[in-house]
Amino acid sequence: MISLFPKPDFSMKRLGRPAVHAKRNPDVLPAQLSPQQVKVEARRLLAGGLPPRIWRVVDLLFAGGVLSARQLDIPASTLRRWAHAGLITRLPFSSEEIKAGMRELGLQDEQPLLYCLGPLGMEVASIRYEVLPASGYMGYPLMRILHDVVVSEIVLELGREFGKRGWKVDWYGKYESTLTDSSGHVILEPDAFIYIQKEDWDISFAVEYHNEDKLTRAADKVTRYEHACAKGNWRDRWEVETFPSVLAVFRHAIVGEGYKRAVQNQRREVKYFGKVLAHFQEGRYLEWVDVRSLTKQKILPE
Repeated sequence: MISLFPKPDFSMKRLGRPAVHAKRNPDVLPAQLSPQQVKVEARRLLAGGLPPRIWRVVDLLFAGGVLSARQLDIPASTLRRWAHAGLITRLPFSSEEIKAGMRELGLQDEQPLLYCLGPLGMEVASIRYEVLPASGYMGYPLMRILHDVVVSEIVLELGREFGKRGWKVDWYGKYESTLTDSSGHVILEPDAFIYIQKEDWDISFAVEYHNEDKLTRAADKVTRYEHACAKGNWRDRWEVETFPSVLAVFRHAIVGEGYKRAVQNQRREVKYFGKVLAHFQEGRYLEWVDVRSLTKQKILPE
């Protein structure tokens, strides 16, 4: 879990100079380090302390998996330097490929470069959170990666909207928000989980983004959420008393129809709200359609 608002101080108190045996040979690139050397180097960096901006990027990539340079909001020259150091990795797609993929999704980005955690960043994050970060992005096709970029965009925009209204906003990444049943079997993997607090209020949302143009995956999601509400470990895992509302964003309206049909046959245990991606991109962050009643509702209390 990372805090989006208020933005925390990510600086670490320096713990003294690293031991001589922990110093890395500057002629050895991070890609050439063995797994054991990566662990040593990560602990050396942690012992020396990392700047707040690096912590911010490590945390964002831990939660989101992959983000664009624009979403990271760090100068390109700095990102290149951190990539050379092995903290982050630039994904191997050209700017034109990324621009074309983003245009297909209705996205605009003047810095079409994509980054995930590098070998050192992965180790730093796993030490910090005691959970292995998402991996495998170097082998994913572009549209699969852009799915996660869109999820991050949804979370970041919602976080900004909530934050400027005085809410404390926490973001749980996909693996952190995974639910299991009493036997330990995974029964639900939301794309993201958002928890917000303000005065006596606390509200949570599960976020789902759909690239596809079919009904079936929406129906499957509803089945999974209903089962997770009834059988999952959500109270302990998410530390909430009320099951979160589901915010489903979809590229194609037919997915919304899939949610509408699916919820008609379910008990009213879970609230589902839907929005077409194009409408979300217009800045309509707080007004959503209740999938059961098909009425527009605000997702924050007045």
